[in-house]
Amino acid sequence: MNMRKKGYKSRPIDPVRVLLLCTLPPIVLCLLGILYLVEQNAPLTHAAAVYYGSMLEYPMAALMISAVSVTVADLARRRPR
Repeated sequence: MNMRKKGYKSRPIDPVRVLLLCTLPPIVLCLLGILYLVEQNAPLTHAAAVYYGSMLEYPMAALMISAVSVTVADLARRRPR
């Protein structure tokens, strides 16, 4: 019987997955925090609605930065050397 060890090949680290795993959870947590604040102050006035609407700028900006960086990382990974 052959008792050789199986040689497992390690996969290289995918920068796209790393970026997504590092950026999406804080963005989702921020959005959930804003949702919690809106639900706590349920009958919203016009001023409160404007305030909470402006709070959504930050996670949306972070989402756009994340999307652009993931796209650039994916293009850099696929570029022929």
